[in-house]
Amino acid sequence: MTYSPNRRAFVTVGAASVLAPAVSWAAPQSATRSFRVTRGGSDIGRHSVTVSRDGETVRAQTDIDIAVKFLGITAYRYELAYTEVYQNGQLQSFDAIANDDGDRGYAKAIRQGGMLEIDGSKYSGPVTGAAVPTSYWRKPALNTTPWISAQSGEILPVNTTEMQALPHSPAGARVWRATDNRGYTVDIWYDAAGDWSGCSFDAQGELGIYTLDAGSGSLTGFAV
Repeated sequence: MTYSPNRRAFVTVGAASVLAPAVSWAAPQSATRSFRVTRGGSDIGRHSVTVSRDGETVRAQTDIDIAVKFLGITAYRYELAYTEVYQNGQLQSFDAIANDDGDRGYAKAIRQGGMLEIDGSKYSGPVTGAAVPTSYWRKPALNTTPWISAQSGEILPVNTTEMQALPHSPAGARVWRATDNRGYTVDIWYDAAGDWSGCSFDAQGELGIYTLDAGSGSLTGFAV
């Protein structure tokens, strides 16, 4: 969840075939993933993430749109959109807005030296600069705690443990459980290349699953 190398231009001039100096530039590189979200086997929405690089800056844009319907009527709506900005593998800023069935949430983070300053609907204040949001596309985040709720800014003292394959995880995937041993638990899996390829969670008593629908490029090159 491979990107193009920097391009080099070579120019040949006239019969003398003069080779001009190589010209290179850092063309923006990107990778995308799109997941189908199901609850109890029924489609309820989509989750997409686009990650791009411009020089030393890595930016990730995530959009989630979920609607649980009953007899054709939307009984529950969930929307979440957020942007992450990294430099040298460190989160520099984070900006999210959520709609949890009419309950508005938000989370913002700005790096201040070795700390992150959080402004969220459930927590505002400092947190260690190693903290990361609950976005899952960066496999190195499995080795980091705490996590920052993308919905509310709440600080989650998450622990991660590698598990056996699940009945619904893809063949060959490696599965980790992330939990704060309170109300937050998610099983996340990555393919052989280390790219995020799905997850599962409790969706109000039913099994919620992210199934990879489409993607381009590899996320691992951005997840340093």
